[in-house]
Amino acid sequence: MVKLDDASLEILLVEQRNFNFRLNQLKTHALLLLDEVSTYAHQVFDVLDDWVVIAVESENEGVQEVVRQIRQSVKTNQSYIESFIIHDANLFDLIDTVNFQDGPPLYIQNVEKPTKMVDCRFTLP
Repeated sequence: MVKLDDASLEILLVEQRNFNFRLNQLKTHALLLLDEVSTYAHQVFDVLDDWVVIAVESENEGVQEVVRQIRQSVKTNQSYIESFIIHDANLFDLIDTVNFQDGPPLYIQNVEKPTKMVDCRFTLP
């Protein structure tokens, strides 16, 4: 095992503290991004859930129209039912896009890189 002098040990301790500080900054930044992604994911899920509800309602309306046609045919003793197109719904006309409340997510915006790099590292003699 190599023994280091006090000055070298102090430098290594400062570097360790700097490393831990930077690591905690990265962790905090990552957690904030994950929290933001989670928030937007919930918003997207809510919109997708609305889309499913709209699609199911549209399909149910179509089925109800078919049932009405069959009942009418039975009441009038029709033996043949003409084919027809069930309520032709374009769901894209009924569905809004996802509009985020606070604008585009930060994690997809342009991030400016620092113009100056600050180097606070020590050099060993």
